[in-house]
Amino acid sequence: MESEVLRVRAHRKSLEVLPKVRRINTVASEYPDLTNYLYVTYGAEENSIRYDLNAGNNIVVLGSGAYRIGSSVEFDWCSVNAASTCRKLGYKSIMINYNPETVSTDYDMCDRLYFDELSFERVMDIIDLEAPRGVIVSVGGQIPNNLAMKLYRRHVPGHARSARHRPAALEGAHHHRGHRQLCRGGRIPRSHPSKLRAIRRSHERVLRLRADASLPRTGRQGFQGVPCSRF
Repeated sequence: MESEVLRVRAHRKSLEVLPKVRRINTVASEYPDLTNYLYVTYGAEENSIRYDLNAGNNIVVLGSGAYRIGSSVEFDWCSVNAASTCRKLGYKSIMINYNPETVSTDYDMCDRLYFDELSFERVMDIIDLEAPRGVIVSVGGQIPNNLAMKLYRRHVPGHARSARHRPAALEGAHHHRGHRQLCRGGRIPRSHPSKLRAIRRSHERVLRLRADASLPRTGRQGFQGVPCSRF
């Protein structure tokens, strides 16, 4: 599927069918739009803002998308703090998130906010325009984490440079096999998934597990920690 998407994308770009960026009208056209609220559309002939592909000081932060069970305010807090830290370090912070609650109450928390979908296609369109120095995927939960490997394969610069923090390691820790190998390599005690599932079913099993297992011990949790999987 990914290769087909890339072929269609390359063909679209070869035909110069490119989306444009427009400002969201926040004042009902009564005054000129000067906000940093942006969206991407094919229904425009030019961008509302100017891009400098040689600036090299932009950092893109991928948000968490819409609120859902187990994925809400904590990821917004992480995304906003990541954007704020980028600005403190002298970078322009660019956030992509289709959940307007992320920074709607503090619109100046980032330099540009794209209210748009967190799909591979749309994120790549924005990255082509922004030419960022790095993209932060690890603060928004499952949706941006699922894009980590796709962006890595397209040579999009990440926020972590060391080998142990590459997207492959991030994804590996998410899956049972990868997490097991990670713990074995570091000689870290690990609870079996079946025992962790038993915790949710019975208080007696919790006490039995505590008696049988030497603590502390690690347990794998997925990209998105929904309540039914937490322990």
